[in-house]
Amino acid sequence: MKKPALAISLCLLLLTISCTRAWESKHGAFSHGSEVFQGQKVKSVFKSYTIGNEEFRSASEALQRQTNLFSNIIKDIKPNQNPVGGTALIAIPSDVEIKNSYINYGINTPQKHIDFAIAASGNNSLFIADAIAKRHIFDSVSVVKHNGNPTSYPMGNSDFMIFNDVDGWFIKGKSKPLIIPLMFDKNKPGGVQRTEAFLDELSKQAQNLLNK
Repeated sequence: MKKPALAISLCLLLLTISCTRAWESKHGAFSHGSEVFQGQKVKSVFKSYTIGNEEFRSASEALQRQTNLFSNIIKDIKPNQNPVGGTALIAIPSDVEIKNSYINYGINTPQKHIDFAIAASGNNSLFIADAIAKRHIFDSVSVVKHNGNPTSYPMGNSDFMIFNDVDGWFIKGKSKPLIIPLMFDKNKPGGVQRTEAFLDELSKQAQNLLNK
């Protein structure tokens, strides 16, 4: 079985994001440090870009579709009725870190396919940050980009740091060394329900850090 030139998965929506050349196979979506989420039958004569089960002839069309999917979810997220408060710093991977650690690609993978995967992965991290802000868990949030080892990023005056690395999403408090993983509930349907379940888990763990 020939693997696609490049493929990554977004666990939040169970979207397969891939770039394909001239091949046909039944395959799963692979990403560095994660698991196979779904398999699908793919046939492509021309180079294509895939978001979920939809194929596009250009990266710009595929990325626009991803943006629209994320925007529709953000629109339906409801503010938290019991906010934790305080300030949160959200550290997401830079483009360089995404290329080095988050995507699999071969030596002959076209640069435009790599660029597409970097952009799609970066959009996913920004979507989580936007969802956290929309939920109003904290009084304020700010977003920074890291080049690996986000736990060493200075928190400044922030009460919490929420960060994404190759192992997933985590939260830590300002005054305690404890780092808590934030899990996605894959039993929830992808989209608004899974997003809000993740945000509820984030809120619970932030409150736990305050109480410890």
